[in-house]
Amino acid sequence: MILEILLAATAPAYAKRDEPPTIPKQTWGLWGASASDCRDEYSPNRVKIGVNWIGFYESSGRLIHTTPAGRYPGESLSARIVMGGEGSIWDLDLVIAYDPANRNKLTITVGKDGEDENYVRCN
Repeated sequence: MILEILLAATAPAYAKRDEPPTIPKQTWGLWGASASDCRDEYSPNRVKIGVNWIGFYESSGRLIHTTPAGRYPGESLSARIVMGGEGSIWDLDLVIAYDPANRNKLTITVGKDGEDENYVRCN
């Protein structure tokens, strides 16, 4: 009986820790640097985001770690992604920021000192 109570009390913490990291649902979909990039399926200025992956023009990767970022509370995260493309594999650190006041705008910052790259929602 005591063991059952202890297991019940600690189960949510273990379950949460074992859940794979995800990208917020409101950022899923296709984004372009401009509306014309959205219309051009071969544009290098598009990014596709899913539940635990991100895809750029010639590379894509899986999310391996996230932490909340402070730009928009509850709407941005710092992420580490294992990327692959053009015959190489590498780790990529970036911040994905979604402004809830403007649901058609997304900002991605690559690296600690990277420049902000702004995107508009394509779909």
